[in-house]
Amino acid sequence: MLVTLDEKDVVLATEVAGMRNRSQRDAKRRDGLVKGSSIGRDMQGALAELAVARALNLPWDGKWLPIPIWDTWKHEGNDVGKLEIRSTERFDGRLILHPNDKDFSPYVLVTSDSHPTYRLVGWVYGIDGKEDKYWRENVPKPCYMVPQDNLRSIDSLLEIIKTTN
Repeated sequence: MLVTLDEKDVVLATEVAGMRNRSQRDAKRRDGLVKGSSIGRDMQGALAELAVARALNLPWDGKWLPIPIWDTWKHEGNDVGKLEIRSTERFDGRLILHPNDKDFSPYVLVTSDSHPTYRLVGWVYGIDGKEDKYWRENVPKPCYMVPQDNLRSIDSLLEIIKTTN
């Protein structure tokens, strides 16, 4: 499923990314880098979240809580509706999960190789993506990497969204 963000969407996501980045820097958090830039990571995440919200007609305000509250909320809240969003600029990228990720949340993979058009590739429940066969240690931060062809279809996610909202 493809979605193209308009200029207002890009401005909103940019503002959200800046707010998230400042909050983390103020809290002296170690940066996660995308192409050598922590703001790049925040931009990629905010744009992907907004793309999912637009594509699936779900609300998104990009809220970011103060770090002490965020540290608690991130284990209970979700990125968009009841969904967790993972993104990559690689067209062939995999959905990345970490051992502490929520088992029973749906994780959606978004690729962003042709900004401002984003591709919702597929999804997987956290528990299903944390199978040993997906574990990789040959990366900077060991993680589960679910190939695109092992993800469920976005159409099946639409059915879940209809029944849980």
